[in-house]
Amino acid sequence: MLALNNGMLLHASAVVKGGKTFLFLGVSGAGKSTIAALSRKYTVLGDDIIAIRKCGRHYYAFQTPWRQQPFIKLKRGLKGKAAAIFFIKKSNRVSFRYLPPEKALANILSNHIHFLAATGDEPLKKIFSTACDLVKNIPAYEMEFVKERSFWPGLEEKISAARR
Repeated sequence: MLALNNGMLLHASAVVKGGKTFLFLGVSGAGKSTIAALSRKYTVLGDDIIAIRKCGRHYYAFQTPWRQQPFIKLKRGLKGKAAAIFFIKKSNRVSFRYLPPEKALANILSNHIHFLAATGDEPLKKIFSTACDLVKNIPAYEMEFVKERSFWPGLEEKISAARR
């Protein structure tokens, strides 16, 4: 149903900070839960499965009812307007690199959509269309981060520079 209504389930964590929602996509072990834990002072929507859906002209990330880390408070209807997508990787440094839409799309389709293999033809076409539109409208970055240190100053600097 989500797929037929301009949405999909992403293997991601999502954090709302300053009215903007940041999506952190990664395979198992990449650091989605670590990102969520490092972001506790903000609103954390989830640390593993996030629903994303286009409503009007904007994309919104929503909490899902599946198990999350204990510090994540489930609240019905909690959502945030998507501002950026980050493909994450643990590292010994913090860095960000812009990804063009076609590379972001390939990454999302190959690694980050839940239940894609079990999806029928019509929903699959709709997911592909939604994913194409998502990466055209939301900037994407590769992000390396150190799990003990805040990445937020670098992230905000990168987002601000991209808007200039």
